[in-house]
Amino acid sequence: MSHSKIIYKRDYDRLNTKFENYQQRYKTWNSRARNLLKQITRKDEKIENLNNRLAAAKKDLNEKDKVITELINNSSAKQNTKIAKHHYGLLQVILFIELYIRCNVSLHGCERSIGSSFTTLDIYWDVPNWKTGKTWIMKLGYYKLHNIKVDKHLDWVWMMDHSIQLGDEKCFLVLGIRKTSIPIGRALCAKDMTVLHMSFMKKSTGEIINQILENLSKILEIIPRQIISDEGGDVKKGACLFAKEHTKTIVTYDLKHKIANWYKRNIGTDENWTSYVSDSAKFKKQIQQTSLSYLSPPTMKVKARYMNLPELTYWGSQSVNLLNNVYPNEDNELIHSKLSWLSDYEENLKKYTQIHDVARIMEIEIRNYGITKDSAKKLNKDLEHQVLTPLAHSFKTEIIEFIRQQGVKLRKEERILGSTEIIDSIFGHLKMFSGQHSKSGFTSMSLAIPALVGDFNTKDIEKALTTVKNSDVKVWCKNNISRSIQGEKNRLNKWIKCLKETPEAKNEYQEKVAA
Repeated sequence: MSHSKIIYKRDYDRLNTKFENYQQRYKTWNSRARNLLKQITRKDEKIENLNNRLAAAKKDLNEKDKVITELINNSSAKQNTKIAKHHYGLLQVILFIELYIRCNVSLHGCERSIGSSFTTLDIYWDVPNWKTGKTWIMKLGYYKLHNIKVDKHLDWVWMMDHSIQLGDEKCFLVLGIRKTSIPIGRALCAKDMTVLHMSFMKKSTGEIINQILENLSKILEIIPRQIISDEGGDVKKGACLFAKEHTKTIVTYDLKHKIANWYKRNIGTDENWTSYVSDSAKFKKQIQQTSLSYLSPPTMKVKARYMNLPELTYWGSQSVNLLNNVYPNEDNELIHSKLSWLSDYEENLKKYTQIHDVARIMEIEIRNYGITKDSAKKLNKDLEHQVLTPLAHSFKTEIIEFIRQQGVKLRKEERILGSTEIIDSIFGHLKMFSGQHSKSGFTSMSLAIPALVGDFNTKDIEKALTTVKNSDVKVWCKNNISRSIQGEKNRLNKWIKCLKETPEAKNEYQEKVAA
């Protein structure tokens, strides 16, 4: 081969190598550009969501400014207008109800807070007694439950669930919201919803639930577009029976309960998980009365333990990180010795954590944006770059298929709810309102639910207090809520006490019971 050909070949090889390098660089930069475009798209979506939230906040602020201006300009408001047949003024009533409903202050706490505020601000108004405040709240709840304001449109979404405390009585609650009112970019809150129905029952079947829904539909003169619930047997059957008669209604189920059921089937039966839960409980007992009590794992709830399963997993993952690194603390050696048992579960914890991370992405998406025809595709796209274990991949596939099946029922550009977390939150508020009484069954404070859900204004409060009588509330409670466990105990104690008394007193007591 001639010298010139050798030179040409060498130059060709060098240029070819450079070309391949440039080609590789082009692919790398092209990939980076695509990733940056995705990030920009996500940022744009976040900016749009923030703008929507800002617009909603401005609208809310303007409405509140109008209310404040109205209160300032209204001379009767300045004078704390007296409500007909009531000792206290409207502002005192509003203050008590707002503290209880919006600020989650207890009844006794409301009385003390108002008293302290009046003293500090030199306001010489009477402080409402907590029992009086309780009556106001029950009247407001009764008024809202019996004066439901709904627009007669076909785009209503109904959400229903049961709550049970001690005893065999259940509270059945139906909430509603129009599809056009479903917020985008944030989760639902109690103000967004409307209480459509609340009843108490000792027996619940699909037929009973269906009858309640049919009656509700006739009373309100609306047929819902969607009914969403958890997959409880009675509510599921009742919703399906209703949808069978009303073909435009679709029945869907809560994502979080679906995920919890998957955990129960696939993780709850795993021997490694059972062993980990057992060892965590033992570890908690060992250190809860020591200087290392801050390391104790979260307590698993008995009723909703699979819905709280991620908490224990994330605690284990964080503790493993602590175990594998040097914590700048004088108790470092003691910490390592106490947490050494976690090294046996390190691989399993990584596997469980990955599943929970995938679940969290799905829950946030469905909670904030609901379900559309494209929800399953969007979640698939968001999770396509994640390298998943076989178990996590199985989880992702099953849950995305569940979301896809919900989306198939929808029209183009239609959006519905995919989560019932708000109704669980409201039941949680009921238990908080009831306090220790929740351990003795449902009480008259169940009427706080309609007061809590949805919005109300001064006119609603004034109407509730002037139109609802104390006897109305008592009759409603007597007809709808069975005697609580504490009530039965008190009745039994009175009867035992009566046995020790004279025959005349015994006959008088029996006449009272019969009446």
